[in-house]
Amino acid sequence: MEKGSFLRLAGDLIGKSYADVADEARHTRSHQFRRLLEQRRLPEEPWDDLAVTLFLEELANADSNNHLGNVGVGEREGRIFSSLVARRNFHFSHGIGRSGDIAALQPKAAGSSLLFALTRRLVLDAIHVCGIQAARAALPVPFATGLSLTLCFSALRTVRPPSARFIIFSRIDQKACLKSIYSAGFQAEVVDMVRAPGGFALQTDLDAIEDAIDRLKADTVLCVLSTTSTFAPREPDRVDAIARLCKARGVAHVINNAYGLQCTKCCHLVDQ
Repeated sequence: MEKGSFLRLAGDLIGKSYADVADEARHTRSHQFRRLLEQRRLPEEPWDDLAVTLFLEELANADSNNHLGNVGVGEREGRIFSSLVARRNFHFSHGIGRSGDIAALQPKAAGSSLLFALTRRLVLDAIHVCGIQAARAALPVPFATGLSLTLCFSALRTVRPPSARFIIFSRIDQKACLKSIYSAGFQAEVVDMVRAPGGFALQTDLDAIEDAIDRLKADTVLCVLSTTSTFAPREPDRVDAIARLCKARGVAHVINNAYGLQCTKCCHLVDQ
């Protein structure tokens, strides 16, 4: 409701002084929402549950399935039978993306599209806050580690030579990593770690990675897959040194930083 109409109509019912108090509360929330859309960064002060709910419902109201008087008869219209599911999802039902592009704007879901665009910027800001200042973009997807890596490998397929079929994998005993390589249709060239001199820690064998690139030839290598957050005795990979090697050899470098955002050391390694 417009401010003037709200003050006049509310004032007729409860008096102007009380209507002014209510309008001030509405103005404070509106300013909170506007500041988020303007700055596109994580708020300095956390939002309470009411603010989050009001904001999400405001966006959901912009989706066509929630328009008053609208009857969606197309096969792609958002519909929710269960009111419980509707409340749980703040009445979002249409989804995001278009024609296979998750970041594309959806004409029937302006609110959902705005929410996803804002989420991308907030996630990027969170990554910067964690210490990876070099990050330039973020794509939040509802995937765990393995499927996220598969998505990265599939994306690299479009920019690497058609002959690229190997992924040089600095070994970590985690099935998800190998599954992600095979699921994307590539072959894993596993490079074992080396024991640290005078200790029990396992470290990156940079020479073996370089030898693997030279042996397989750069044109047949999709990327080198390294890992930051690991279990002892394995140490985080020397991602900075691997990155320099990959740049010199013209090979892509994918860093598995799952769980690494909570570790300042891992973030520092990636940022370098």
